[in-house]
Amino acid sequence: MKLRQIRYNNVQRLVRDAGILKDFADRIGKAPAQCSSFAGSNPRKGIGDAVAEDIERAFGLPSGWLDENRGEQEAQSDHGSDSQFDNYSALIELGKEVRDFTAQEWAEIRAYARLIRARKGAET
Repeated sequence: MKLRQIRYNNVQRLVRDAGILKDFADRIGKAPAQCSSFAGSNPRKGIGDAVAEDIERAFGLPSGWLDENRGEQEAQSDHGSDSQFDNYSALIELGKEVRDFTAQEWAEIRAYARLIRARKGAET
């Protein structure tokens, strides 16, 4: 997979975690129109190194995080109402607002939610 596609896939995860593209744009300090050009549903541009660094810094991610291929299976597990419901349920348990979580914390919440679902499935 090309770096352009890997960065786009990872930015899509961050956009979902932020809520909507406007919230993502606000968080990284860029205009929504600029973000739409590289993170929208039909991107016209790739994500350059400087913008990638800005995104990683804004989300508290390590340098190079956007360049790591996280695979299709993880990308598919990030979608769907069950995943969103489990994320929200975990937030309520922890007593934090959605916007307070970093991308890393979201990843940990998703992993925790999968573990809980697996345990519930094993108990039935």
